[in-house]
Amino acid sequence: MLSLCANLPNFPLEIGSRGAPADEPLAVVEGEGREQRIVATNECAHRAGVRLGAHVSEAYALIHTLRVTPRRPSMEQDALARLAAWSGQFTSFVSLAPPNALLLEIEGSRHLFGGYERLTASLRQGLKNLGYHACIAAAPTPLGAIWLARSGREVCVTDHAALFGVLAKLPLACLDLDADGEALLRGLGLTTLIDCLRLPRDGIARRVGPPVLDLLDRAFGRKADPRPAFIPPEQFSARLALPAPVTTRDALLFPLHRLLLELAGFLLARGSGAAALTITLRASRHSPSLRLSLPLVTPSRDPQHLTDLVRERLER
Repeated sequence: MLSLCANLPNFPLEIGSRGAPADEPLAVVEGEGREQRIVATNECAHRAGVRLGAHVSEAYALIHTLRVTPRRPSMEQDALARLAAWSGQFTSFVSLAPPNALLLEIEGSRHLFGGYERLTASLRQGLKNLGYHACIAAAPTPLGAIWLARSGREVCVTDHAALFGVLAKLPLACLDLDADGEALLRGLGLTTLIDCLRLPRDGIARRVGPPVLDLLDRAFGRKADPRPAFIPPEQFSARLALPAPVTTRDALLFPLHRLLLELAGFLLARGSGAAALTITLRASRHSPSLRLSLPLVTPSRDPQHLTDLVRERLER
């Protein structure tokens, strides 16, 4: 088995900045009141010196025009599920790896795409078209693929012997320990996963708990790591909240086109076509909605064709 992980490191920002101008400093925050901290920034805010983990007040001191948007976990969950349905065009087995990653079993499908490089190129470009930056890695264990992708190691490891050497160099952060647990291991002089493996197993379990051993065993293939398959819904439905007012047709078509690309991938995975589209537009939460119904003469999953139909309807 070969598992591919597509990790989306900028996911909170990509969800929170849909439709926002690229030249406007933007930050995504988490927490309440004075404890709000920056969890993601766009390039404009980053250049101004806004750093991850900083308090919002510190960020405003650096750039008073900074626009702040709260992190939206529920929207991230919905978007990840839609991406899982979209990813079904690359493999018949997709699994969620919350909060920001997908697992694809590609042992068989990579050959259908002409090899691993071609498959990942198609996957990466498709995600880019949807507005996501992905870090992609593959390994013979699901957790191994996740750790590699989240560490920024974009490699394809196909056998367990090679996997050991690659995973062993990864930092302790892969274990996702709490601050006390990581400090304890660092206090023992440990910095990488291989350092953990050199310690007696009972010593690790005693110091940071048995779950760490379970993680290491699953990542290195010493223990089975079955993952639940994502079951796509019967119908495609997506909601997109825009961070700024939209006053022109073209400005509205840009986010709609991305939703139609998601729809096209969903339909391709199912071998189906859309017979009708329904688009609901709402200016604000409390304003009346405008409902557009677009029946198709023949079912289609061509995103450009669908976008052209939506453009024509908006003109009217």
